[in-house]
Amino acid sequence: MIADGIGLGARILTLTRVRRDTPSPAPGPHIFFSNHASHFDFAVLRASLPRFTHPVAAADYWALNAFRRFLALSVFDAVLVDRSAVDRSHDPLVLMLSALDRGHSLLLFPEGTRGDGKTLRPFRSGIYHLARQRPESVLYPIRIHHRATGWIVNFRPPTYLLPNEPKLDFLHRLQGILQ
Repeated sequence: MIADGIGLGARILTLTRVRRDTPSPAPGPHIFFSNHASHFDFAVLRASLPRFTHPVAAADYWALNAFRRFLALSVFDAVLVDRSAVDRSHDPLVLMLSALDRGHSLLLFPEGTRGDGKTLRPFRSGIYHLARQRPESVLYPIRIHHRATGWIVNFRPPTYLLPNEPKLDFLHRLQGILQ
């Protein structure tokens, strides 16, 4: 409930307009992915996504202090992922796969960090590994245009991991969809 209020407030504050090139998704686990230039991105998108959608967020930022951790886990029900290359004792896919297996959806920012909002950084491979583990999952691209006159959130047509699609081809294809 609080997340919905924050999402609505973020949409009003950023003067967000939502455009859909595709109908709203049917119920079920989906993987939404978007470019990322602002901390408001997932709050704005939260207001336009199905109820049980978990943003996937960086633990090194969102678990840094009690307030951020509370927002991420208790308000937005985020899945926190450790981005450090040092500790790989915990597979970051486990929590994401668990959410999908419960029928929930995920919101990923495949660039792995915030960008400038104009150009996309190369996509990290997590979305590929997730799609390989759950190839039946529908991937919904969302492009956020950050403009001074208001944000535009554009839901693009869904896609899937193609059979035998190599990782780099998949990542480049998804990045091209968001260009």
